[in-house]
Amino acid sequence: MWTHPEWHLWAGAEPPPRQPGPTDVIMSRVRHPSFTPDQLGDLLRGLSRRQLRRLWRQSAAALKTEMGDDVRFNVVLLREQLLNRLDQLGSSDS
Repeated sequence: MWTHPEWHLWAGAEPPPRQPGPTDVIMSRVRHPSFTPDQLGDLLRGLSRRQLRRLWRQSAAALKTEMGDDVRFNVVLLREQLLNRLDQLGSSDS
């Protein structure tokens, strides 16, 4: 019988929690007070088109919530960089 290495066999045990995905990590970094806009390029580098679209949806949902002006500004900058990155990926396919 196959089991996850960290999943205990006794009754009632839960599997280990999933690691946050790259889009979740980026959104938490953008919300953090120490975030600076010059970090965006490194954060978005290497993301697939699917991950970029997921991050676009997450950032749109974040804008609908209550947040401070500084965090809202960071999310808007993130969305600008996402548009630029998606445009680059789209033009490289042509």
